[in-house]
Amino acid sequence: MAGGPIGESCIHELGHFLEFAWPELRSCCFEFLLRRSAGKTEPHYDGGGTLQHLGNFFDPYVGKYYPEGHTEVVSMGLQQFAHPKETCRLAIEDSEHFYFMLGTIAAATTH
Repeated sequence: MAGGPIGESCIHELGHFLEFAWPELRSCCFEFLLRRSAGKTEPHYDGGGTLQHLGNFFDPYVGKYYPEGHTEVVSMGLQQFAHPKETCRLAIEDSEHFYFMLGTIAAATTH
C-alpha cells in the first residue's frame, strides 16, 4: 500500500467511507469501541464536540465516536496497513484490533 502522508490520509478516509457505506460494519465498530472501553473512565467530549471513549487502544484517537455515528476504529486500523512496520506493531500491541481489521478486509472483498 502507498505510504506517506497522502497515502495514509487516503487509506484513513477510505476507512470512513467503508463505515459510512456499510451499516453492519458501523455497528461492529461501535460494539468494538464500547467493549474495549468498558470499565474505563466515562466517555468525555473533546474540544471539537466529539465523544472520546478511553480504552486500551493502540492510539487514543481510535476511541473517538462522532455524532453522525461513525468511529475511528476502521480508519485508524486500516491506516496501520499502509506500512509493514506499523502493521506488525498493530499485530503485536493490539492483536484484537489487528484481527478485527483482517476480518473487515476479508468481508469487504465479498460484500
